[in-house]
Amino acid sequence: MIIPANPVHPGRVLRNEFLGPLNLTPYRIAKATGVPRIRIERLARCETSVTANTALRLGGSFSTGPEFWINLQMLYDVAVCAREPQAARSGSTASTSRASLAQTATSYSICRL
Repeated sequence: MIIPANPVHPGRVLRNEFLGPLNLTPYRIAKATGVPRIRIERLARCETSVTANTALRLGGSFSTGPEFWINLQMLYDVAVCAREPQAARSGSTASTSRASLAQTATSYSICRL
């Protein structure tokens, strides 16, 4: 697998390829998809991950299929995780605490369903 050097968050794709060019607002997308408006807004600001539920709804609304959104999220997560230090990824060092691993997962937008 080729890991992109500069990962693109799915929210950036949503904002730059769909919201802007199609002159859509998060409210209109939320209403059309049944996804809460705040989730769409947070996704467009790259503050949250694409969940399977959101991928299904966005894929259906934009005729991209859910795989498009899930693959964007997966590639982003893998690229971000590949850039973090090995010690933080392994979890096997004595100095790595459970709290620091949880903080790392949160800061790197690991998909939470």
